[in-house]
Amino acid sequence: DIHSEYRFFVLGDEVITGSRYIINGEVVTSTIIPEELLNTAKEYAKLYTPHKLFTMDIAVMKNGDYKIVEYNAFNGSGHYECDLVKLFHSL
Repeated sequence: DIHSEYRFFVLGDEVITGSRYIINGEVVTSTIIPEELLNTAKEYAKLYTPHKLFTMDIAVMKNGDYKIVEYNAFNGSGHYECDLVKLFHSL
């Protein structure tokens, strides 16, 4: 049971930017990322790096757990409310 999903852009093993893109099954974007989730994303980014630049989607389950939903290629991922200026400066 997924409550919400967040997308993170990762360069190497560092989270550069992220945003929420789904809540309760509907696309509702937001730049607000809970600090605990952001810290978890930073930890998860170090676990697996399928490419130098990629996206990692994390679900917040209804019981509060965090789960990696998927990894995607940078060039095929929606940006939602991610900070593209920050991302492009990092590149």
